[in-house]
Amino acid sequence: MLGIFLCLAPIAATAQNSNAKATLSAHVEDENKVAIPGATVKAINRDFSAACETDFSGACRIVGLPFGTFAIRVSKTGFYVSTLNQIISHDDATLEITLAHQQEVKENVTVSASRPGIDPEETAMSETMNSNDIINIPYPTTRDVRTLLPFIPGVVLDNSNQPHVAGAATYQSSDILDGFNIKDPVSGLLNLRVSADAIRKIDVEQSRYSAEYGKASGD
Repeated sequence: MLGIFLCLAPIAATAQNSNAKATLSAHVEDENKVAIPGATVKAINRDFSAACETDFSGACRIVGLPFGTFAIRVSKTGFYVSTLNQIISHDDATLEITLAHQQEVKENVTVSASRPGIDPEETAMSETMNSNDIINIPYPTTRDVRTLLPFIPGVVLDNSNQPHVAGAATYQSSDILDGFNIKDPVSGLLNLRVSADAIRKIDVEQSRYSAEYGKASGD
């Protein structure tokens, strides 16, 4: 009888270990360490699966897990799913799980209509040179604004440094500086020398220009 008892003892111990169950405790929080209620914690392996849902403190428990290796899957709407492998090898296993909020990628694109080639509200064909152009464009001398005019489309200088707009003679154009006509009243030529450093903006208008710029028969 003693020999039989000794042979059965290991078998009984093995059966007791195979029937052992464990408890998995999980605590779920976000990346800001705030508890997440309503998250589903699921333990899965080939032979067994069980799940629980976290309470307001972000905690839940799965009772009755057999010892072994489980895939732990934690999910909740609005968060990325977290999956990890956990070996349940003792009576009470504890997991601290962090779920990251889903990030929505946004891009705003503003689409505006391109300006038509011909604007019916534009009464004159014009070219403009602003202060940045006046400063950055290299030209022979800054003491005479006339040397800057050829850099404007439609304007050329002759051998006497007289500007011609759209092929018209100099006297057929009207030159206005701060509202004053600066043409020679006798010859109609532009003989006034103005430093380009004193100019902030140059506008050249040709064809259909306003009637206020009269005496410009050639443009």
